[in-house]
Amino acid sequence: MTEKNSKDQIVKDLLDLRFDQVEELDREVSEGQGLAYYESVQISRANVYRNTLSGRVGDLAEYYDVRITVHRQQISGTCSCGESREICRHILALLYSWVQDGKDFIDIGEKIAQLQHFDHDRLIEVISNILRFNPGLLDLFFEKDRSDWDEWYAEQDNDLN
Repeated sequence: MTEKNSKDQIVKDLLDLRFDQVEELDREVSEGQGLAYYESVQISRANVYRNTLSGRVGDLAEYYDVRITVHRQQISGTCSCGESREICRHILALLYSWVQDGKDFIDIGEKIAQLQHFDHDRLIEVISNILRFNPGLLDLFFEKDRSDWDEWYAEQDNDLN
């Protein structure tokens, strides 16, 4: 197994998040309806990186892109559903999925550690495939000044709303 860089580790607040804490948040923001919703939908593309969870939540007819950040035991999130609430049922569903099935989330830090061992030709092949299927990501590679990646990610989050 490849060793992750310490800056890519999942934060303790996220690792320590418990079912009862999510349940309490659920009661506060949706009168407990989040658990029933979680049990009735599919979670796909679930991943974790540092203090962030993201994934798609929904059913076969419609899904929503969700991103959750945990910082100093504070939970915030964005969702493409457009609900005006800060924490919607899709965010709650992803949180329940994390505390119930966290082992099934893709650990992005672990994948980054694996990429560090790819040779040049393999990296070019991977990047080429990513860009063919997601041409909107070209800006990541060809903008002249990209000093703050977190700023770029914030822009992407804003595009969800």
